[in-house]
Amino acid sequence: MERRPGSHTSAAARPGTDTSLLISVEAGCYAPMVSLVNTVDIHTKRLNAANAAFITTPIFTSALLAIARAWDATWCAAYPWDIIPLWPKSGPGQPHFRMAWITYLSPRFAPMVTPPRSAIVDRTAEGGLVMTATEDRFDVANPAHLAVARDIDAAIAPINALPWPPDAEEANKFKPPSSPRSAR
Repeated sequence: MERRPGSHTSAAARPGTDTSLLISVEAGCYAPMVSLVNTVDIHTKRLNAANAAFITTPIFTSALLAIARAWDATWCAAYPWDIIPLWPKSGPGQPHFRMAWITYLSPRFAPMVTPPRSAIVDRTAEGGLVMTATEDRFDVANPAHLAVARDIDAAIAPINALPWPPDAEEANKFKPPSSPRSAR
């Protein structure tokens, strides 16, 4: 795959401990899956007694919004690893925004979504949309948490129905001009 100009960086805090945190950023370039221009991942250890104090809705919402603003993200989500097996499989070349605990949509895509009544909904000053499945720490085993996450997932269906990647027009702004090929 051809890489585009941009940058990749990552930072780790307390590696090797139960409270380790890793942040990885691809900015101003295509993501490894050739889709979104700006991607950010936050990784924690699985929920444990040591990290439970910071894996909370207020902390993760604040982190998610800071990331969205800093990298002009199309979509951000916070979700536990246990939800991944519940995601539907995408067709070839058709990744999707996924079911999550907390979902952020950029101002470009927020108007395409009617938030479900079951979700906790906030709008950012810039026009972004934040939908949260629960104020509690998300638990895939809790049917009420999972039902709201599925409602949010259904609400973002209009975005997932767009040709992929949905932000291709924005991504093209970052492509360098093509160099002319010499005739032989």
